[in-house]
Amino acid sequence: EWTQMMEEFYPSLLEWIDHAKETADPVWVARCLEALSQVQEWAEPVKTAKRTYDDRKTFEDVKETTEAGELLSKRQGEMLFKMCCRYFHQVPEALAKELELQEPESVRADTPRKLDLFAGVTFEEAKKVGKRVYDDGKFVASLREQVEMGKRLSDRQVSFLDSLLGKYGDQIENFEAIKAELKLGEQAKADADPTTAPVLELMAQITEWAEPTTRGKREYNDRSFYDSLATQFKGKGALSERQLAALKKMAARYADQIPSYLDRQEELGLPAPRKPKAKKAEADS
Repeated sequence: EWTQMMEEFYPSLLEWIDHAKETADPVWVARCLEALSQVQEWAEPVKTAKRTYDDRKTFEDVKETTEAGELLSKRQGEMLFKMCCRYFHQVPEALAKELELQEPESVRADTPRKLDLFAGVTFEEAKKVGKRVYDDGKFVASLREQVEMGKRLSDRQVSFLDSLLGKYGDQIENFEAIKAELKLGEQAKADADPTTAPVLELMAQITEWAEPTTRGKREYNDRSFYDSLATQFKGKGALSERQLAALKKMAARYADQIPSYLDRQEELGLPAPRKPKAKKAEADS
């Protein structure tokens, strides 16, 4: 009987532990709600294309939920904490210190300007790579929503935003002047490997690209890969070490189409020429 009781109890215990890991600490949540109850001036609701963000209503909804005895998920707890940080200056100092609230950084002055530059841009169709979908238009829209809510973009988001400006620069009037004004890609260019631009220039001579191949769910397309890196370099001014290594490795397969390949091999750190991929018709014969 004791064994049976334990067999029934143990799965329930594990389920409770898993649930506890997924929920925010109720005591901590209560303190966050207490902090937000001190707010006198709430931000105006922000209406975007898909929804309206209203901090005051969110606070009231969360408070009602907890008063009904429901627990918040860990993610909801994180959202509540971020909201507390947004109202840092209206929370009593002692409570702010207890909750380890951080004063939010303001939106960078040039970010709204960068986003406005996309107003007349026609974005490329969304691309699916493996299980991920890359949609430039949706990405820019999501950044715009964050900025409209007063959120500062992360360094990584700003970097990607800058690279997209470079990618669509040919659709932006006076882009070269704007690029200089906003100092787009300056740091990346300073840190860029000096062999990147010459390798891309050499590969621009390639006229016959290998047929795309598929392995599992992934498609490998040399031409698309080159175009993607060339576009990234044009906008961002740099490639990652891994990208550059892959580019040079690929260049070796097209050495027979690059007249000066052997002459510049040592200078640019290019691998020895490799045998090109067999064309589909030849491979099937």
